[in-house]
Amino acid sequence: MYFILVLFISFSFNQNFNYSSEDWFTISNPGYITSISLAGEEVLFSAENGIYSYNKYTSELLFLEDFVRNFETKSFHMIHYDVFRDYLWVLTEENISYKPYSSTFWRTIDFYELDLNNHYSILNLGSNSEYLFINLGSDIL
Repeated sequence: MYFILVLFISFSFNQNFNYSSEDWFTISNPGYITSISLAGEEVLFSAENGIYSYNKYTSELLFLEDFVRNFETKSFHMIHYDVFRDYLWVLTEENISYKPYSSTFWRTIDFYELDLNNHYSILNLGSNSEYLFINLGSDIL
C-alpha cells in the first residue's frame, strides 16, 4: 500500500516538459563563408556548414536551421536573394535550389537541365527584374 501511495505522489508531481522550436537556440560553427547576399534588413551568409542570417538592426547572428533542414548536404557554395521575386537561390554540390523567402518548400534545378556537369563551372548568381543570371565565366545563362 505504501508503495502505491509513493508511486501516486511521484506521478502527481512529475513534470513532463513540452518544448517548442522557439525554446531552443542552435549554436554551430559556420566554417568559412562562401557567399553573402542582402535580403532587406538581413545579411545572408552561405558557409560550408549552413546558412546564417545577420540582422543589421538587432546585431543578431542566427543559424537558419529551417532553411537547411531538408538538404542532404550541409555545404552551401553560393546564396543569392532575388529582390525582384522575393526568392532565395542556393547553389549546392547537387543542384541549384530556390524558394520564396517566406516559404519552407525548396524546388531544385539539376545541373543536367542546364547542360552542366557540376557546380564548379558556376561562378556567380545574379538577377534583374526579368531574369536570373548564372555566370559561367565564358557564358551567362
